[in-house]
Amino acid sequence: MRKGNRMAVLFLSVCLLTALCGCSGLHRLGSRFGLGNADNETQGYNIYYISQDETYLVPVSYKLQSTTEDKIVEETLHELGREPDSDKYRAVFSGKLQYKRYEYNRESKALNLYFGADYKKLSASEERLVRAAVVKTMTQFGSIIDYVSFNVDGTWISGEDGQTLKMKGNDFITYIEMNTDSYKTAEYTLYFVTPDGKSLKGENVELTVDSVKPEAEPVLNALIRGPQDEGSRRSVSANTSVMNLYVKDGLCQVDFNQGFLEKIDGQNFGLNIYSVVNTLTSLDGINRVEITVDGKAIANAPDDQKLSGELTFNSSLTAGEDESDPAGESEEESAAVSTAAKK
Repeated sequence: MRKGNRMAVLFLSVCLLTALCGCSGLHRLGSRFGLGNADNETQGYNIYYISQDETYLVPVSYKLQSTTEDKIVEETLHELGREPDSDKYRAVFSGKLQYKRYEYNRESKALNLYFGADYKKLSASEERLVRAAVVKTMTQFGSIIDYVSFNVDGTWISGEDGQTLKMKGNDFITYIEMNTDSYKTAEYTLYFVTPDGKSLKGENVELTVDSVKPEAEPVLNALIRGPQDEGSRRSVSANTSVMNLYVKDGLCQVDFNQGFLEKIDGQNFGLNIYSVVNTLTSLDGINRVEITVDGKAIANAPDDQKLSGELTFNSSLTAGEDESDPAGESEEESAAVSTAAKK
């Protein structure tokens, strides 16, 4: 073979090898993160939205357009702020709640989101939903992001040990997600406090829930958000969050955070307890309730109320149940109501 021909063959070989290596490199990126077109269609990535009643996460299937780490982060954060076509759920970053900036560290696989003071205005249940939606969305793409941290108005959200929370998707594995194909809208009776702060009264509220999931948690979250009727008062602190909930054989076991123990405007804490109990026992399949706080039974709740053991519907605290007029009761009758709450 002539020298010129040998050089031409060598040049073509180098070009072919370079092209193959380039394609291999692109393939490895797609394989590593599962981002090839075929993979993306079967991987089942989701953008997590928040139901309009702020009780559930709604996972909606999404096909990524980007194939590099930085672009995937940018695209996905953008989608978390884009309002969906459905009016049954909303974007995580909507209204005044917007992140100011973000930092993505490819080496540590960490995402930091920075928020302003508006983040502090979220209720406890909505704040938990926001964190769950963001973390579950951003940590699902293979090994691009391992954990997410939130900085709010200059301060990192931290755990009980004071350390910055490095949140992972499985931190929210017990969080109920709504299947968009299984919605049902129904009317529920929630028990709030009467204007005089002495008893409870039922308020009928229409909620959209997942028909294949326990309805007790979205009902409780609606109770925590407070009454729609201007003639009713809040029955539990807005800082209350449902940590865990389990229903079996007529018994509903519910675990709250410490916010549940906060008193409201001097009203007897028995109203807090039985607003939960009466609301839950109004649901089909529940006739007893057991309440814990941070996983522990509370022997001495505020106002010496009984919070341990199984509790049942208390009609003596409920306006109209015993055909009495709570607004016109005497001091002796009010004291009797307070005593009844302790039983």
